[in-house]
Parts: sequence; structure tokens; C-alpha cells
Amino acid sequence: MISWHKETVQEIVKKLRMTYSLKNPLNLPEQRREKALYQPDIVVFDTNMEVKYIIEVQTRNVRKSIAGATILAEICLGIMKQDSRPRLFFVVKDDSEERELKKIRFRIGKIRESLKDLHLQKVEINRKTEFLRRIEHL
Repeated sequence: MISWHKETVQEIVKKLRMTYSLKNPLNLPEQRREKALYQPDIVVFDTNMEVKYIIEVQTRNVRKSIAGATILAEICLGIMKQDSRPRLFFVVKDDSEERELKKIRFRIGKIRESLKDLHLQKVEINRKTEFLRRIEHL
């Protein structure tokens, strides 16, 4: 039986591949695994081959792991010195409680307020069904 995480990553990759160039997984800030700080589930590139979107599929709404991924994404993008500012999406299960998602959004906001330089345009948390609908409009 395929896991929810793997199934969700495959669904997102299938939909995005029609429009974008992407890698999953990808080591950031560079491809060599030994120099990697962060390995997000999916990285989508723009036409200049700069990171456009980073997508993390979360099997559980653990605030520490989401906070950590946000910090790692900011650090890696700073190292990469891109011209563009990508968006980071966390995709969670449809049955995630809104109260828990609010706590996570609050924590992400506090983290981003405390950082000196922001390299992400935006960090969003979406339920799976909502995110799959939004893909066509990204």
C-alpha cells in the first residue's frame, strides 16, 4: 500500500509537470548531497531555472518540523542568491484541524518576523484538496 505522503507527492508532481520544470526531491542549496542543508519534497523552477515554489507534504502537523523547514528554506535561498523570491507551500491532510493550522501559521509568522533577511515571498499552509485545486492557478 502506498503511503499518503508518497501518493500526495506523486499527485502534485503529475499536475505540475504539465506546466513547470521540477525536481523531487532536490538537495538545497546545491545538488551535492554532502553539501545539502535541506531536501524538500518538490522544487519547481521558473524559466530562468530559479526556484519558483518549494512544496513540502506534511504527514503530521508538527509545528517544529514545519518551523524548521521554513528556516532551512530561508537559509538555503539566501545562500543561493536568487533574483526571485519563491513561495513555500506546506500541504497537509484534509482532516487537519483549523485550530492547529492557526497555531502553525502563527509560529511561521513569528519566525519570519525574527529573521533579518527574508528570501521567501510567502509561506502558506494548505489542505491537500485545496492545494490540488489551486495548482492550476499558481
